[in-house]
Amino acid sequence: MVERDEAVSQLPVVYQRVLAWLAEGWSGDQIADGLGIDRQAVDPLIRLSEAKLARLTDDSTDEETTTTDVTDRGPTSELRP
Repeated sequence: MVERDEAVSQLPVVYQRVLAWLAEGWSGDQIADGLGIDRQAVDPLIRLSEAKLARLTDDSTDEETTTTDVTDRGPTSELRP
């Protein structure tokens, strides 16, 4: 099992930033602005970042996965064609 800080340092920079900003309490809108991406892409990016971290730290379980939900932190736009 890899320690969390070491595991985070092994992730690509974008995942490192997302996880750091979440730890600081950033909203989904703030993360989108910080990365220069559409707000609707933030929740999947958070789930991916957390899943990759869990895989490295061996914290994932088959029974339950925990993800951060920032949907209550701001409106999301509908999918565009």
